[in-house]
Amino acid sequence: MNILSFIYRLARWMAIGAAWLTILAIYAPVGYAQTLDLQQILDSIDQRNASLRQYTYKQQASRNMANAAKAWPAPELGLGLTEFPYPGSGKQESDMARKMPMIRAQQMLPVFGRQRAEAHYYQSLIPVYADEQASLRNQLRMRARTAYVDIWIYEHQLSIVHEQEAQLHLLMDILEKQLAYNKAQPADIYRIREKLADLHNQGISLQSLIVENKAVLNGLMNKPIGEDLRIDTTQWPLAETAVAGKDTTHLLKQRADLRLLTHQQVSLDWQRQMVLAELKPRLTFSWDNMRMAGGMYMYNLMAMIALPAWPWAATSQRQQALSIQAEIQVISQQQQAQLFEAQAEIASLHAHLQSLQQQMQNYRQEILPAYRQTYMTYLQNLSETTGQVFETLQAWEEWAAKQNDYLNLQREYLHTHIALLAAFEQ
Repeated sequence: MNILSFIYRLARWMAIGAAWLTILAIYAPVGYAQTLDLQQILDSIDQRNASLRQYTYKQQASRNMANAAKAWPAPELGLGLTEFPYPGSGKQESDMARKMPMIRAQQMLPVFGRQRAEAHYYQSLIPVYADEQASLRNQLRMRARTAYVDIWIYEHQLSIVHEQEAQLHLLMDILEKQLAYNKAQPADIYRIREKLADLHNQGISLQSLIVENKAVLNGLMNKPIGEDLRIDTTQWPLAETAVAGKDTTHLLKQRADLRLLTHQQVSLDWQRQMVLAELKPRLTFSWDNMRMAGGMYMYNLMAMIALPAWPWAATSQRQQALSIQAEIQVISQQQQAQLFEAQAEIASLHAHLQSLQQQMQNYRQEILPAYRQTYMTYLQNLSETTGQVFETLQAWEEWAAKQNDYLNLQREYLHTHIALLAAFEQ
């Protein structure tokens, strides 16, 4: 085995090990921190996020209001005094009893049609709140996926930085040995030290970005911001998404925002029926009981009906119903527009995702191996004193740049994948 190749492989594995040890040393808490994958984080958000729990109480409130709509109006009781005739009317008090106690009982019957419409209206709010909860959940999941993917990319970039540092140290060792035989210049070593300083700063920046995104995930899971969090960097962070069969019917059922518009139309229709039910007649019964002279009693039984459907009384309700019907049409048009936009967005993101997949494949199979082989050839020539330092360092810079480009391409692919998932669920 070639000595240089053996040294390179040993330095590479040592650099990777040092990178992971650095990460563990920086982020390891006093206690034990469990390694979480993305699905575990999403499940934790569903269970612990306070913003999601509020919609559970809103749904319970709507159930209670639906039950309350079935209540009858309270009965009315009255106790008073009736006097006949009026005082000072010229009649003598002996002619008849003037002051008589009186009791009145009155009950208004509910408008049963309005009760049913009101109960259905509040029941229709339950899926509306469920859709709002699902829409918020999808937004939180998108933020969590983005933060998780960024951590995954930054940790891999940090590993690449340490690997590149190992490469520069190996190159500097070669130059230091050649410097003793006047086959290298001190300026070459200074240039490598400049590159090492730049890589050190990149490592600090990446570590800061990792901490920031871990704070985002802890916040979404309703955990202490400073609590340690480790993610599984050994697996690809996102599962592949099937795109076939995503027609309009599927999207109307799948996307929370489109379901919300459907349920809002149903809710508004019940509100319209509730308004129109106010035009139905309202019936009230009353019973009066009075004690007459000589211990006799007199009663009065009456039935009263309100007629709100009369033309001069029904204008307000009819106009409100027409206004609500117009709102339903607005939401229907809005839903159609969002549906077409969603289909276009999904098609665009899917095409872009396929393009990025092809580019990533080209990087893995052709670009990265070619640039690495070029650098290794220059490094081999330099170790045998037949190569130039400038050309070797330039080959290393190009290979390092392609490694970073590949990671950036992976990041763009993952962010596009997240956007595609959001387009399915939004």
